[in-house]
Order: sequence, then structure tokens, then C-alpha cells
Amino acid sequence: EILSGLVGSEMCIRDRHYIVMADIVRSRVYDGDFLMPEFKRVVEECNRAYREKLLSPFTITLGDEFQGVADSLRNAVEAILFLEDRLLTVHPAFSLRYVLVYGAIDTPVNPDIAHGMAGPGLTAAREALARKRRGRLRFQLDIPDHPYSEEMQMLFRLLELLSAHWKQKDYGLIKELLVNSSDMAVAALFEKTASQIWKRRKTLQIEEFTSVKELLMRTVDYCERDRHA
Repeated sequence: EILSGLVGSEMCIRDRHYIVMADIVRSRVYDGDFLMPEFKRVVEECNRAYREKLLSPFTITLGDEFQGVADSLRNAVEAILFLEDRLLTVHPAFSLRYVLVYGAIDTPVNPDIAHGMAGPGLTAAREALARKRRGRLRFQLDIPDHPYSEEMQMLFRLLELLSAHWKQKDYGLIKELLVNSSDMAVAALFEKTASQIWKRRKTLQIEEFTSVKELLMRTVDYCERDRHA
């Protein structure tokens, strides 16, 4: 009887997956003819980059929303951060709200398109995405039984706060600053002095942003290590 219970519990755990859903913040204020091609582009870029790491690819479902299933917590978080990076290239500029849920999918996971699946995990993610209360976080995690889940939620919140003051006119510079630590090299690209770039790096809090992102990924690794210890 004890063995039967353990087997049943393990089966339940295997049925749970990392479900990612997102929608465009205030999508109604944009011209859809310009917005939707950009939204489709960044989602497709993410699918190409994470083709081997998504059990079900990110699929646009209701025009301004997508859903998909990642094969691990790390890859779910990495895919979200990848999308955040690609949003620095979109015109018009828009942002996404994300929901990451670890929950059950009762039907087979569709490896080709994130349609035709059902289960309480998908329902929970959909309900969380539909809540439009004032002050709602852009990144929402519902990953029960995961150590450090609260810490991950706080780190996502820090990323949100650090990037909240970034302006579209600076996106090109920000994207370069995030990958290039040389002020002199960045200055040459933007016809500025190294001192000017250093000041912009400080004002935009690039070092703080990258440090929080690195800490987030380390926390994800700690979570996965401790869950499987």
C-alpha cells in the first residue's frame, strides 16, 4: 500500500509541467497592424532559440497572448529572459506580463503547437493571466513545492523595477550595454565618449540589472538542485 502511494505520487509529479503564458500590457492602445507582427516575431525567435527546450512551443492563442510548456524551470525562466531581451528591439515598444505555473496537464503535451491541451495547471495559468488588478506584477510565479520560489519572485520584481524607467529611445544602447562591458567599445558604436557611456551605464543601472539577472539564474539552479537532492 505504501509503495502504491509512492508510485501514485510520482505519477502526479511527472504529470506536472512548467507552463508559461504571457500577454501584451495595454495591447488596446497600439495599432494592431504594427503591434502583431512584432509580437509574432519575438515569439518565433524565442521558439527557434529554445526549440529543444520547449515541450510545446510558445503559441499565440488570442491575438495578444501566448502559451507554451518548457522542459524545466531553468529553461522556462531563460525563455522569459530571452523574450525580455528581444523586446528591446520591437517597434512600437511594448511589454509583456508573464505567468509561470508548475501544474498538471491531463492531456498529452502537444510538441508541435500549444493547442488542444487541458488540465488544472493550464486553467490556473489562464486565470492568473486574466486577473487585471491594479498593481499586478509583470512576472508571476506559481511553482508550489519549489524551494526559493519567494526569492525568485522577488528577483523578478527587482528586474521589473530596474527596467521600468528605461525609455524606447535608449533601447539600442541598453541592449549593447547589457552584453558589452567595455565603455570604450560601446562609445565607438554610438559616437560618444567613454565617459558619457559610463555615466549612461550608471544612470540606467545596467550593472544592477545584470547582477540581479545572474542571481536569479543562480537561485533557479539552487532550486532545481535542492528539489532533486
